[in-house]
Amino acid sequence: MPGNPKVTVLMSVYNGERYLDEAVRSILNQTFTDFEFLIIDDASTDRTSEILHTYTDPRMKIVLNETNMGLTRSLNRGLGLAKGEYIARMDADDISLPERLQVQVSFMEKNSRVSVCGCWVKLLGIHWNSIQKFPIGDEEIKCNHLFNCQIAHPSAVIRKEILDNEHLSYNADFKKSQDYEFWVRISHNHSFENIGRVLVHRRIHPDAISQHSFSDQQSYANMVRKCQIEDIFKINPEKSELKIHYSLSNLDFFPSKEYLLAVNSWLLKLKSTNKTRKVFADSVMSVIVSEKWFLACKGTTKLGLWTWKKFWSSPLSEEVRISIPIQWYFLMLCALKIDLKSLRRFYL
Repeated sequence: MPGNPKVTVLMSVYNGERYLDEAVRSILNQTFTDFEFLIIDDASTDRTSEILHTYTDPRMKIVLNETNMGLTRSLNRGLGLAKGEYIARMDADDISLPERLQVQVSFMEKNSRVSVCGCWVKLLGIHWNSIQKFPIGDEEIKCNHLFNCQIAHPSAVIRKEILDNEHLSYNADFKKSQDYEFWVRISHNHSFENIGRVLVHRRIHPDAISQHSFSDQQSYANMVRKCQIEDIFKINPEKSELKIHYSLSNLDFFPSKEYLLAVNSWLLKLKSTNKTRKVFADSVMSVIVSEKWFLACKGTTKLGLWTWKKFWSSPLSEEVRISIPIQWYFLMLCALKIDLKSLRRFYL
C-alpha cells in the first residue's frame, strides 16, 4: 500500500528501563530512515513508559498491552500491526549499529530468494566481549539448526509477505526459544542467510542468564531439537540418544568412555540417516557432525590419551578441519588429562 514504510522495526519491552534509551537511539540514528519503529510495551511497571514517551520522532509507534502478555504474544501482536515490507527485530537491551538496516535491506533487495536475513553479533558480556560468527549459507544454517538456533533474534530481518501469505507467527506455546522454533518452521519452505559482519551488539547481563531463565530456555530449545530429529530425519530417538544430542548442543560434556562412545554412535547415525534421506548435502552434514565430534572429544580430555586415540579412530575425524597447532594443543590436553572446564574456571 502506498505510503507504507519499507521496514517495521519491531521491539517488545517489559521493564527495560536500564538499557532502553540506548537501544531506542540506536534505531532512531540508523542511516536507513524509511521505517516505522513499533514498540510493544508489555505492561511495564518501571520507568519504561516514561522513557518511551520522551521521544518525539514520528516514526515511533508505541502500543501498550493492558496486561502482561509475555514476549511471544507481544511479538505476534506486533506482527499483526506491522506495515513494513520487511520486519526487523530489535530487543530493548541491545544495540543496532548505524548501518544495520541499510546493509540488511540492501541485501534483501538484491537477494529475492532469501526470506530471513541475520548477521554476526558482538556479545557485550560480563567477563569479555566476543563475536558470534553464525554460518552464512542457507544449507549450513538449516543443518546447524539441528543443534542450536543460527539466526540471532535481534538481528533478524524477515519478508512480511511470507508471514502474511502463509499465516505464520510465533508459536504461542513457546515462552522461551520462540525465535528458534519460528526459524525452524519457516526454514522448511524458505531460504535463510547471515551477513558475515557485525551489525548488532547483544547484551549478556545477569537478568538474561539467570539459572532459572537458562533452564527454561534449554527446555524449550530441546523441544525444537527433538521435533527436528523426529520430523525431518524420521528418527524415533531413545531417551539416551536425546540426552547425547542435548549435551552436544549445550556443550555440556561428560568425561566417561561410555559417553564418548555413545556420542560417536549418535553422530554416525545422524550422518547415515542424512545420507539415506538426503535432508541436507552430505558435505555439509559431514563437516557439522565432525565438528561436534571434535568438541565432544576436546571436552573429555580428562580421559587421557584414550580420547585422543578414539577421536582419530572414528570415521567422524575425517572431515574435521583443525589446524596443526590445535591438534597439538588437543594432544597436550589429553596427555596431561587436563579438564577444560577446570582450566576455564581457573582463569576466570
